[in-house]
Amino acid sequence: MNSHAPEDGRRSRIPRFVFVLVLLEIASFGLSLPVLPVRVRELTGGGQASISWYGVCTFALGLGFLISVGVTGTLSDRVGRRPLMLMNCAGLAAGNLLCAIAPNVGTLVLARLWYGLFNCNGSLAQAYLADLATREERGRCFGWLGAMQGLGFLIGPLVGGQLGAHDTRIPFVLAAVVAGVNLAAGFWLLPESLRPESREVSARRTFNPLGAILYLTQPGPIRSLLPGFGLMALALNTFLIAWVPFTHARFGWGPQESGWSLFGLGFFAMLSRGVLFPRMLKLLPLRWICLGALGASVLTYVAYGWVRDGRMIYLVMAADMLGLSCRVAFMTLASTRADETSQGRTLGGLESLNNLTLGLAPVLSSILLLWMTDYPAQDRQAGLPLYFCAGLLLIALGLSLRPILRPGPSPRGSE
Repeated sequence: MNSHAPEDGRRSRIPRFVFVLVLLEIASFGLSLPVLPVRVRELTGGGQASISWYGVCTFALGLGFLISVGVTGTLSDRVGRRPLMLMNCAGLAAGNLLCAIAPNVGTLVLARLWYGLFNCNGSLAQAYLADLATREERGRCFGWLGAMQGLGFLIGPLVGGQLGAHDTRIPFVLAAVVAGVNLAAGFWLLPESLRPESREVSARRTFNPLGAILYLTQPGPIRSLLPGFGLMALALNTFLIAWVPFTHARFGWGPQESGWSLFGLGFFAMLSRGVLFPRMLKLLPLRWICLGALGASVLTYVAYGWVRDGRMIYLVMAADMLGLSCRVAFMTLASTRADETSQGRTLGGLESLNNLTLGLAPVLSSILLLWMTDYPAQDRQAGLPLYFCAGLLLIALGLSLRPILRPGPSPRGSE
């Protein structure tokens, strides 16, 4: 198998396996989402202590993300995408096994930290596609990649919720097996995408976890997008971390019901990113899609906090088809404004910023969930965690208006 990109300047045909790899990785991550709060309760005995330890677990995960993505995004611009993607698969298999056998909550925290250190194939896959796709093709490719993430988020939580209702360790074991399958298949089916002449030779910030973020703060077309993207990421991560405990407190949902709700989010995200987003790109400038998606998400999060009947949640999800494309729209916009030799560093830097917010999101979600317990479950004030996320998105929308509307260097039709 040829493990190198062609050196004659022609674009390689994009291997379909890169989409499969992301699909399986997101699915394996989703397996743990409906059961992790329950696993923490099992190891801590429940009560408010379980909310705090759940926050610690998610903080450790975000810390691992932050350390790894900033390093691997820049490093991949030097050594290529393939070796790092395979290494991540091996690390994820080990991390999931450690989550399954953790005898106490301290070990579970260390396992989530380890998992976070190797869970950065999403940003590497984006850089992989940016290596092989033209600027005109990136919107479609990123849309399909987002659809695979949505499909993985659809499958993983549903299966995890069903299996976790019997034993909370089973989803982690299955996730380890999936990571092992990705490793074995990737060894044979994943060629290198980065041509030698496109590789970045500077190593100054390669081993600095914040180096990729610092790179984006330099004068250039990406810097002005950072405040809005950072707040958007903080809102989305706070929402995802708080979702399962929120629905448990609000509607009395267990792993199965939470798994179905996450399935719904994944289903509509898949439709939004894989079907709606590519079609919108043909009709509207990318900048207007970004702003529209932010505005739709503000309204959706208010609605999530307002409803008191769990069945209404699915209607709100269906109405948020535009908002669910928010993140992929931002990443596509950033890719079209970045130069060809820094796709890995640019997209990795945005992932690092996203993961930096994962350090703050668990703290915020824990505080919000504790405040939520001061109100009766059916009181609309108990929707505080979701209202807070809506407020963050509203600020992000205000900060993003000028930089997004400013014309970028991409060709006509992509922005």
